[in-house]
Amino acid sequence: MSLYQILNPATGEVVEEYPTATNEQIAEAQQRSHDAFGPWAARPVAERAAILNKVAD
Repeated sequence: MSLYQILNPATGEVVEEYPTATNEQIAEAQQRSHDAFGPWAARPVAERAAILNKVAD
């Protein structure tokens, strides 16, 4: 298994390492995103904006 590294651009130091996703994990995440889009898009714009503003706060 390979690791994805997050580097500090100023120092080149490794800040964190994460395992890379498999093709199956990526496909599953894409499918979940696709499935969630319809219900999200069906909400009124004002409701979606309120949710995103709450997250930003």
